[in-house]
Amino acid sequence: MPVLAPSAVNYQPWHFMVVASEEQKQNLRQCYNREWFARAPVYIVVCADKSIAWVRKSDNKNHADIDAAIATEHICLAAAEIGLGSCWVCNFDPELFKANFGLSSERYPVAIVSLGYIQEQPDHFTTRRTRMNCYFLINPHGRERMKTEMEKCLAGEWYDCHAPVFLELKENSPFVDEIQFTVL
Repeated sequence: MPVLAPSAVNYQPWHFMVVASEEQKQNLRQCYNREWFARAPVYIVVCADKSIAWVRKSDNKNHADIDAAIATEHICLAAAEIGLGSCWVCNFDPELFKANFGLSSERYPVAIVSLGYIQEQPDHFTTRRTRMNCYFLINPHGRERMKTEMEKCLAGEWYDCHAPVFLELKENSPFVDEIQFTVL
């Protein structure tokens, strides 16, 4: 559930708009005019409110957008849990949305989630990438521990491991040790 999503200092600077009426859906579709998008039976628009979000003191970074993004992903995960398809859309006209839905100056749309039942389940799921590289910088004393944990993951003994992982230790880094994880 999105209301249970974590947020900076638990300020929860989000607002959810369920768009279900035909009039509202037409207003929303003006902001993102795509044929596939128009077929969704319902949408949830995640808005952030920068006036109530936590602000980091060192650089005045307002975390409303980050918190709203976390809540958006919780919506997508909750939808999948109950068998709904979802698509997180950010490529829309936020100014037109604000005008069409009368948002205050402090509140702004972050993402639109289209929701509905999937018409056809794909035979297999694909990704755009055949692999994903993640680099972690660790101190030299932590190398063996990380290697041991990754070996446990590869053996299926590490409870947080959800994907096959290839581990490569980078030996020639001049400043820090690097471990490259490749999710296959």
